[in-house]
Amino acid sequence: MSTLDIHKRRRRLELVTERIRKSDAISDEDRRLILGFMDFCFAEGLSVDRVEHYLHILNKLAERMGMMGAGFANAGRYVLVKLVGWVKRRDISDWTKHDYNVALKKFYK
Repeated sequence: MSTLDIHKRRRRLELVTERIRKSDAISDEDRRLILGFMDFCFAEGLSVDRVEHYLHILNKLAERMGMMGAGFANAGRYVLVKLVGWVKRRDISDWTKHDYNVALKKFYK
């Protein structure tokens, strides 16, 4: 029996995965790491909605890191501090900033 998906969570997950796969701003290595993280999240039992949310955030962070000339695989302390500083300066809600930090911590865990 399939579950009713009125919010189209699975479709949103497909779309963000496709954006990650097609993005020119994300390196192949970062792409591989992000998609591997998706598998890890599902293995941990996270919901489709939570995984989609993390991937959306990681997509934005990976694109930003690409603009800085870095990537997830080779990011040192300095790059991560700059990235977190960028998140903190953005004009978004405090809870969204919190979500960015949680996603980044979980990714590097």
